[in-house]
Amino acid sequence: MARYYRPRPWAVAVLLVVSVALMAAGITSEPTVIWAFAATWPVTLYSVFRLLCRWTEP
Repeated sequence: MARYYRPRPWAVAVLLVVSVALMAAGITSEPTVIWAFAATWPVTLYSVFRLLCRWTEP
């Protein structure tokens, strides 16, 4: 199922913004913000890599 995932560029941009905001807020914040970042960061990385792979296909 994951190999059929084709992220949209705007969705990846939103995920990146949310992840960076959570990372910045998590520096001096409570553990729930850190856990929210830990949950969104792998999804963001996977989406970015899938988008880059799609763009570089021949």
